[in-house]
Amino acid sequence: MIAVERAHAFPERRAATLAWRERALPDVAACARLAADGLAEVRLAQDVDLREAAALDALRFVRDCVAVGVTVCWSVAHPGAVDARWLTHLSPPDAFPGYDDVLAAWRDFAFGVLFWRRGPSFAIVRDVRPAWEPALYTLEYDGTLECFERLAVPASVATIPANEAEGYANLHEARLVLEIAGVALALPYRIHKWPIPFMSV
Repeated sequence: MIAVERAHAFPERRAATLAWRERALPDVAACARLAADGLAEVRLAQDVDLREAAALDALRFVRDCVAVGVTVCWSVAHPGAVDARWLTHLSPPDAFPGYDDVLAAWRDFAFGVLFWRRGPSFAIVRDVRPAWEPALYTLEYDGTLECFERLAVPASVATIPANEAEGYANLHEARLVLEIAGVALALPYRIHKWPIPFMSV
């Protein structure tokens, strides 16, 4: 006699819409719980105005959803305020006027385009966004990794300590942090699974 185990019951895959300007968006831990509960897709009800610092929390939410496999449907207001090429590791928006060619390629979205992993006292950032040459960065606790960790959520550039100022400048030059209206956010997502193909790591 062969014993047959009951198949694992995967959660039903669901979709949701968030009115993000009226409520706080889920943080990174909440995004992981939503994915585990079967959320496959979420739509931001209002446009993301890329002139406003508040846009960075919406981008943070998109980043954290991508990290756990949740697709975000979103749209952009005033797209010229940010270079679309900086954001091509995220779920593509419905439209990004002025960047039609970038968006056409962006729609062939691939996981693992801009991610980071932690080491014992450092972090590795892998950047293969298509607009630039592939790059691999090692961030250390010399003011750079501290600043990167600080900017996991949007923070005022004015609050960055003096010993992290050079780290911030280096991160911004490498296009790993995005600044809008004096507020900054780290762009890479922390991976929870390996990108495919494996050689992209």
